[in-house]
Amino acid sequence: MTLSSKPGIRYASLASIFSWILAATPADAQSPQRVYGCTATQIQAARADACMRKLDSDLLKGYKNIHVLRCQGDKVECCIRLGDSGWGGCESALVAPRDSKGIATRSPKMPDPMCSTLKSVSGAWTADAASIKAATDKKSCSQTFRCTAPASGSLSADEKRCTPVITVSNRQVTQSGTCVPGSKPGTCSSCLAKAPNDPCTVAFRD
Repeated sequence: MTLSSKPGIRYASLASIFSWILAATPADAQSPQRVYGCTATQIQAARADACMRKLDSDLLKGYKNIHVLRCQGDKVECCIRLGDSGWGGCESALVAPRDSKGIATRSPKMPDPMCSTLKSVSGAWTADAASIKAATDKKSCSQTFRCTAPASGSLSADEKRCTPVITVSNRQVTQSGTCVPGSKPGTCSSCLAKAPNDPCTVAFRD
């Protein structure tokens, strides 16, 4: 791959090109002529200039999740490669390089921290009032509890930047309790049921 300094030809350092190619998995590098679906012509086009400059900046700052050019036919995007776990935000590569202000306002931000590295936390079993059902004896009842993310006030600053994801397969549990009679016969205004002891685990994703 030849890099040129002539006007209209994309800028990129050799370090960024090598790091970009090495970051590609076998599935990403479909052939020696393509990396992340991009041909040498697309990589050296003027529209790729801004993305490759961001890649250089990422490398200088020591980021693990770096900007790369991704192509699908004629569709050329600048994306954040999240190690081996997938892709972060993508945006269309522009026809011409952008100034630094434009890059800052339109580029997908580098995950900081990488949310998947945060430890899982215990969620909360939240009672669903709409699920209350009175038993035939009119003294007992059942109510569904759902595993939910912890209250925002109990999360750290890093956790608040990420999306909470419920990781347990059993996300809701029905509990029995004592019926508090409602205004209509055979109904319960509330159900005095204890929250489940089942695990309720929450992880974090970008």
